[in-house]
Amino acid sequence: WKAFLEIFILAMREGWCDLDLLLDPFFLHFPKRSETVMWYPGLASRQANLQDPNLHRAEPTDLLEALDEANSEDPWRNHFRDTPERHPACSISRLKDKFFGIQAQDAA
Repeated sequence: WKAFLEIFILAMREGWCDLDLLLDPFFLHFPKRSETVMWYPGLASRQANLQDPNLHRAEPTDLLEALDEANSEDPWRNHFRDTPERHPACSISRLKDKFFGIQAQDAA
């Protein structure tokens, strides 16, 4: 985060952005040290199967499945980039329509 802060300060000095950028839903939530957890592919499915042995939830078989499972279990991992409307900051009325929408280049 320190490297990001250095870049952010330079961008502010050059007039590219201001402190409001830190309120953007993509920057608003940084995990705290206390939120650090051990993660490995299949962790969520294994835990679900342990809680309910009849569930038989399949473990991820490739990287994309593992990332999809991780993102659905812990949305902060991708800072809600795939579902920005569900970010907790979107429920703050003063932030509504404050930021530019971010969309993939080929998305239509």
